[in-house]
Amino acid sequence: MTEQQHVADSLAKGLPPFMLVFGTFGNIFSIYILTRKNIRQSTCTVYLVVLACSDLVVLYTGLLRTWISATFQNDIRTHTSGICKFHTWLVYVSLDFSAWILVAVTAERVALVWFPHKAKVKCTKKSAAFVITPIFVFLMLINSHILYGMDRIVKVDGNSTSIKCDFVSENYRYFFEELWPWVDFTIFCGLPFCFLVLGNILIITKVFASQRATKRQVAPHDPNGRTQRSQMSSMSVMLFCLNCVFLLCTTPVSIYLIGYVQWARGATEATKANLSLIWTLVNVLMYANNTFNFLLYCMSGSRFRAEVRLVFGNMFGLQNSFNRTQNSLRRKMGVADRTRTTAVPLEDRDRNTNHSKDNNNFLSVLTQPGDTECDSRTHSQNISSNV
Repeated sequence: MTEQQHVADSLAKGLPPFMLVFGTFGNIFSIYILTRKNIRQSTCTVYLVVLACSDLVVLYTGLLRTWISATFQNDIRTHTSGICKFHTWLVYVSLDFSAWILVAVTAERVALVWFPHKAKVKCTKKSAAFVITPIFVFLMLINSHILYGMDRIVKVDGNSTSIKCDFVSENYRYFFEELWPWVDFTIFCGLPFCFLVLGNILIITKVFASQRATKRQVAPHDPNGRTQRSQMSSMSVMLFCLNCVFLLCTTPVSIYLIGYVQWARGATEATKANLSLIWTLVNVLMYANNTFNFLLYCMSGSRFRAEVRLVFGNMFGLQNSFNRTQNSLRRKMGVADRTRTTAVPLEDRDRNTNHSKDNNNFLSVLTQPGDTECDSRTHSQNISSNV
């Protein structure tokens, strides 16, 4: 075994268990957080929950099979003809489905940013289901040729017998190795890449424009304006990070599958060892996209982070301790205020009462809600609230 093959074998055995454990916890916990009351109002959470479910399917079909094959030299696809067909088909469908869920949620964010009033009416949880269903059906159909073209093949060569999940004919082998990689690249990476880049450009352009408009209209010292702007962009920042990581993780494996046939044709043993190592690296990188979305949510989504802190605070009693501390401080401050009040002479207290009435009237004037804002300000804030 060459050094490259040894490294590839070590990576294929060592990384998948960690990724499976982290990916399982991360995706299940993401589903739990995204379905909580404070976050689930957004229709985008429907897509992200489906994305987490799809990622779990990818990890337990593709990555788990890779680890079992490398560790135990046992390919589960060779057990029966049905497993060979269905497993190969399911891996392709689930990987494609994760990509197009990102496209769907990006398209919805574009609509909410550019057409906030119409999108709020049109983009509902039911409409999300209507979008997800035809995407899934289309991907099932376009990958359905695998159910015909792959089968459990038993080859007997003298005293040795080999069992593979292989192509049923040389014609299908030519299609799958020469033509299908281009189709798969277009479906899995090419078209999603174009849509995601365009969608992110549109979102970023509108976000910056709306924030500039909001800053011009809202006073700089207004804390409500700053808080609103920070909440506005939480989902968009998180979505932008998801899209960037997807593109970085999936592009290498798509390029590898296109070029493999040419690179492997007439290759030396050293070249084959290098190709084996490269395949392991791009394969692990592809599955990393389905593993670490939870980290991306925490790093880029302020609302998601706040909900995670709340969950862990309630879980370990931190929130209750914080509330008890706050209540204790309030009680102490209340006692101190009452002590100061009783220490004031009666005539001074009357004078303070009259002044406080005037001051309260003055404060009430300052704190009254302002008049209706101009249309441009309202429009810019409506746009931002959906970002």
